[in-house]
Amino acid sequence: MNKSSQNPIRLKEISLTASVLIFLFILFFYNHIQQFPSHIHAWTQSDRYALSLGFVDNGLDLFHPATYNLHPIYQPDEPLTEEKGITRVDLPLPEYLTAIVMTITGNTNPVVFRLITLLIGFAGLLYFFALMRSLGANFPISLFSTIFVFSSPVFTYYLDGFIPSIPAISVSFAAFYYYWKYLKFNLFRDYILATALLTIAALIRMPFMLPLLAIIAVQFIHNFRNKAVFTREMLTILFLFSIFSAYYTYNQYLGNVYGSLFLDQLMPAHSLKELIHLASQTLTNWQFQYFSLLHYAVILAGLIIFFITIIRKLQIDKILVLLLWVIVITILAGLVYFVALAQQFPVHDYYIIDTFYLPVFLFTMASLSGIHFGQKKIVKYVGYLILFIVASVMLYSSYLTQNVRYTTHGWDRTETTRINFEGSNQLCEEAGIGKDERALVIDAYTFNSPLLLMKRKGYTVLNTSPDEIGKALTYNFDFIAIQNRFLASDVLHNAPRLRDRLIPIANNGKIGLYRYLPEAHSISYAELLGLSKQKSIFNWKKHHPAMVTPDPDKPFFILVDTIISLPASTSMALIFEGEATSKLRESGKLKLVIDLSDNIDKQLFAYYDSFELNPFFIGEEQSVRKIEVTLSVPKPGPNSTRMKVYIWNQDKNFTSYKYLKVDIIQYIHHTF
Repeated sequence: MNKSSQNPIRLKEISLTASVLIFLFILFFYNHIQQFPSHIHAWTQSDRYALSLGFVDNGLDLFHPATYNLHPIYQPDEPLTEEKGITRVDLPLPEYLTAIVMTITGNTNPVVFRLITLLIGFAGLLYFFALMRSLGANFPISLFSTIFVFSSPVFTYYLDGFIPSIPAISVSFAAFYYYWKYLKFNLFRDYILATALLTIAALIRMPFMLPLLAIIAVQFIHNFRNKAVFTREMLTILFLFSIFSAYYTYNQYLGNVYGSLFLDQLMPAHSLKELIHLASQTLTNWQFQYFSLLHYAVILAGLIIFFITIIRKLQIDKILVLLLWVIVITILAGLVYFVALAQQFPVHDYYIIDTFYLPVFLFTMASLSGIHFGQKKIVKYVGYLILFIVASVMLYSSYLTQNVRYTTHGWDRTETTRINFEGSNQLCEEAGIGKDERALVIDAYTFNSPLLLMKRKGYTVLNTSPDEIGKALTYNFDFIAIQNRFLASDVLHNAPRLRDRLIPIANNGKIGLYRYLPEAHSISYAELLGLSKQKSIFNWKKHHPAMVTPDPDKPFFILVDTIISLPASTSMALIFEGEATSKLRESGKLKLVIDLSDNIDKQLFAYYDSFELNPFFIGEEQSVRKIEVTLSVPKPGPNSTRMKVYIWNQDKNFTSYKYLKVDIIQYIHHTF
């Protein structure tokens, strides 16, 4: 590290950096900037989107944040007399700002939220660039540092998302820019700006209180050792802490009175052994999502430069030492935070943004800020070329990671649920369900996504155990929504009595809407799906007088392999029914598979989906089980389609079949 000097930040530098960021934003975010919360952590992201829509609905009442889910996961002290979805939550300023824009423009689409987050992140990255220039880094190093931050995969992923961590860290970048100015020029207004911005960041996302506490501690020790008067600083901190404490107290009140949909308790490991395991699991899950391999190499280079500087006893600005102490204390505080919420880190990648991203970014780039390539043109050009190559590789690596993160997988039931509930608002309208009618979504996988897509408030069941379904049926709902895909396996299988209480009122091939009757009546699976009112495209069935046991050494039991002309419709479904016995191996898998492809050119159309049949065989072995499965069939390609339907006995289970039936149904009547 060299002695930093004041580098004037020229307008053309800011303009060029802004242009580079805008180009990267278009490249990285153009394809999904309008997308509903989806893929990784769609659960939390949809909750945040719901907060914005809640503010739109309640007339922009900042102090009563609410989502579409009316049943908080953490219950209030006293039962609610009126359910409004109000919840305890860190100060939702990004959500509120989004709601203001939505109210003014009349546009409540997710693109508004994504753009607000992106704009805040854009400003934060420009502040980070300005901070690097103020630290003494030349323009190429400062631009490289900004790209380093942008291309960190988790940062990139949430930069146009709904998680408040990005606004919080962006505000923190601005705070540290003003803090560095305060250290250099001792202007009190910069101290006010720095601490005020960090307080705002902490209100948005509480872990950002850690760098604020680090600054307070370092400044207190520094001023005390130098016998400096710091009354103004202390009064400022007391004022800001009173604001933070006031909202924290009010937030506790919200939780006590209305409950909370968001985590409001610590989740530490129960032992040192478990803590080590959770740390290992966190790294296994996210280490190359936090940073690419080249990012880690740059961080290592920063460490080497720092220690070489210390070993050689090169002169370091005293004010730079203060910044380094702030960084070190923030990292140590982050470790304490990790211990306090260790169970959350393996499943929440964005926690790295809340804790370690800020100090790691600051330390690494501050260490690199002293790099200069001298006056020789050849050395400078080689240095700039290396920076360009490293930055390009980091960007490419992050781009590939984003593509993986936005890939839909068959096992991702959260994403499957989002896809199935697309168009559900229109289905509710067709069925005559009013905007004020409350939904009960069974097997929802998130608290708010299905409700947001239906544009109706209500309740969601995430765990389809008999107890959870039974409890949900006591809620104050008006209608029930269930995905066809999980109707039999996850819902009726766990709550068989529910079958005789449902009256179907609408179905679009993906989800069914039902009224709930207090008295039982007899209804079949086909009637629940409304199949008698739909158009049959294809049907095949096989009834064996005795059980047929396929050779377990041949894992693919072909049911259908044919060429078929499918209509150009998105409202089609495959209905599979069967009777079977199976002695499943431990952790063995038995799947129903549908494989569709264009009969002439597979590149024009290809579709594959599978459904695990294991839930139907839970319980007593060898008893004959009824299997009922519904899978969505996509709009086909321009030519005839080759359709294969088979049972994949993946782990060579002993399985026998008596009755098998496959139907392809086109839903031409959505309401009944």
